[in-house]
Amino acid sequence: MERVDSNASAVSRTSRITRAASLASRTSLATKVTREPSIRHPRRASRAERVYGFSYLTDENSKLLLYLGLTTSCILGTYTRLGLSSLTNYQGSFVSGPTVLWPNLTACIVMGMLQTLNKFAVISPVLFTSLTVGYCGQVSSFSSMVLEMFEHATNQGAKPTHFPNRAYGIMEMLSVMFVHLFVSFSGLIFGMHLTKELGRFMEREKEDTVFAIRLKKLFTYCQVVFCLAAVPLLALHIVLAAVYGNFARTWMLSVIFGIPGAFLRYFLSRWYNLKIKYFPLGTFLANVFACALIAVFTLVQRGKLRDGTTIAKSVNTCRIVTALVSGFCGALSTISTFINEGYKLPFCKTLFYYTVSLFVSFCLIVVILGSYSWTRGLAPPIC
Repeated sequence: MERVDSNASAVSRTSRITRAASLASRTSLATKVTREPSIRHPRRASRAERVYGFSYLTDENSKLLLYLGLTTSCILGTYTRLGLSSLTNYQGSFVSGPTVLWPNLTACIVMGMLQTLNKFAVISPVLFTSLTVGYCGQVSSFSSMVLEMFEHATNQGAKPTHFPNRAYGIMEMLSVMFVHLFVSFSGLIFGMHLTKELGRFMEREKEDTVFAIRLKKLFTYCQVVFCLAAVPLLALHIVLAAVYGNFARTWMLSVIFGIPGAFLRYFLSRWYNLKIKYFPLGTFLANVFACALIAVFTLVQRGKLRDGTTIAKSVNTCRIVTALVSGFCGALSTISTFINEGYKLPFCKTLFYYTVSLFVSFCLIVVILGSYSWTRGLAPPIC
């Protein structure tokens, strides 16, 4: 009997040892599994990237690179817009200037190309955001377009004409609006299809093509140059704006004022664009605020006093106000992002978004600038 009990206890001890060893082996295996590096799958694009075309970066180093890239892109974008506006403003031109139509078209073509390039993963998020928000947003201008609508509707532009009656101002306003919108839409679609033709040189199932690798290297070099050139370029423009007192100061000040305008637009989009699903509130606020400011600055620049002089009496004051109009207001508002957002939204939501944006912006300019124009009058700027 004692022998049976000893055998039973031995079997019990053996089973406990076996269970303990099995548990230890499973624990060790689980530890090995957890210690093995996890497989990184490609990051799924956020809703902001899919809907609005640029990403919101959270890493501190990426933020610094983004801010430097945005600064350089803003400088280049301001010069592109001012240069195109001056180049296309000549006597006998098919598109009567001064107009922001050509800069808007250029910005939308580049925006369409960047949207397609982003799908092939050949451009980094930092450079993509710098070019879309900084360069394209700076080249195009929503507030200047709405100001053109007002000037043509009231026949108070740089080249006033004689309408058969004042009701034809409505036709002028609609002409400016539809031409700008449809030309910009055409530019966006053209840019997308232009880059799609390059896609067949970049598409391969298992590895990147030689063309895609070279394109990645090119964009990497561009990002490095943009980041390194930001601070020297900004310092150079501040010094030149302080030294020069001629017409070049307007261009320098436009660049300096344009940088905070672009950053304000970026942060408004970052904070508010996702608040309403089918209504980019951040871009709407930036465009509307820019239209209100451009009406105030134009009033200061061209508003008549009782003695017939303008509110901005000195040439330097006029140049500073002009730089605020072309720099800060031009950078704060954007057509390229506005058109790209409408392209990605459902059609009915696009119509609602565009109608509200244009109606509110135009009404603000009519109330601010129109009320003064019809009571006191506007005069050509002294600069």
